[in-house]
Amino acid sequence: MRTCVAAASTAAAPILGSGEYALTLRADGSIEKITLTVGVGSPPTLGACLERAVAGVAFEAGTPPIVYDLAFDWRLTSVKLKEAGVTVTGRLPKEVIVRIVRASFPRLRACYDALRAADPLAEGSVATSFVIDEKGDVSAAKADAGTLGDPTMRACVQKVFAGMSFPEPDGGKVDVSYPLAFAYD
Repeated sequence: MRTCVAAASTAAAPILGSGEYALTLRADGSIEKITLTVGVGSPPTLGACLERAVAGVAFEAGTPPIVYDLAFDWRLTSVKLKEAGVTVTGRLPKEVIVRIVRASFPRLRACYDALRAADPLAEGSVATSFVIDEKGDVSAAKADAGTLGDPTMRACVQKVFAGMSFPEPDGGKVDVSYPLAFAYD
């Protein structure tokens, strides 16, 4: 549920207030009906996401109907981008490449925010491989591996990497593999 609130809230428009879940259960403990009341001004995506979050939950058979009171006071959400296993083959220091990629994190966050607008629960990784040519330009970028299979997200990440510029490498091209994990904190 926290992920849903995080996805629907921003620093500019935080979700403040409260809500209530009422779950009507079948005799076997499965959910028959979800009634969700969220605070005034809450975006409609919040209610839909919260419903999806509890839809698959099952309770012990014979559990009486349940009402959950929720309090929302989400003042800030932040995207966490984590690099894992960056590899560099060629003569350009890894630290230089990492510094330049990190300078593009705001653009990579924008790719992830666009995905989260459509799928608030999306988290995962995208691995991008690219070649830095003799002039420091990215001559090839391909976002193809990872757990985020959304083609729009991958295309956006690929475009960000393709637009980067690096110092001229010493002695030819440089091959880079750059996996990134995307999650909300």
